[in-house]
Amino acid sequence: PFFDVNIELAPPHVVLHPSLEEVQKAINQSATAVLKCSRYISPWAGIDSPETFFENIAKNKEIVKVVLLLTGGIHGLKKQVMDYLASFKRFEYLWTLNKQTEYEHFLEQEPTLTMFEQELRKYKAVEDEVDGIQLTYVIGSLSLATSRLKSALKKEAQEWKAQYARNLHQQAARDLSRIQAQMTEDRKALEQQINQN
Repeated sequence: PFFDVNIELAPPHVVLHPSLEEVQKAINQSATAVLKCSRYISPWAGIDSPETFFENIAKNKEIVKVVLLLTGGIHGLKKQVMDYLASFKRFEYLWTLNKQTEYEHFLEQEPTLTMFEQELRKYKAVEDEVDGIQLTYVIGSLSLATSRLKSALKKEAQEWKAQYARNLHQQAARDLSRIQAQMTEDRKALEQQINQN
């Protein structure tokens, strides 16, 4: 691969940085610059010759073909790149859904400890799946680096996991307080019954 491109999370999309258009523009500018500089290079045989390498290059069908392939090369990879980016849609809920709202819907089910554990395991599995994404994915002349995307996806999954863990701890603290209060009341009631006898 000739070009390194980063894949990044830019909610609500997964994007390339630089974009394909920017890569293509840089290629076009480079090809143009190389061709333009050949205008100032004279052949060795005739230093005073008015003919430059540019005329020779412009007449050479193979060079013209390569320049045309270069200037349109990235466009031909666009569908493959977009298909690869679309493969990350499976994680889209991590950044599109509202964590607190989803958690409130979860609480409406009156979840058990097992249900909390399942949610925590689900987000741990997402983190593991993200870890399994290749660091680089090659498509034609492009090397797509996924490290930034992986970091962002893991952060999102960790935030979901933290949401459930934090709320689970809060709920457990409330339940513990309720149980302690109930035990205190029960103890007082038992002590009263004993003292009355």
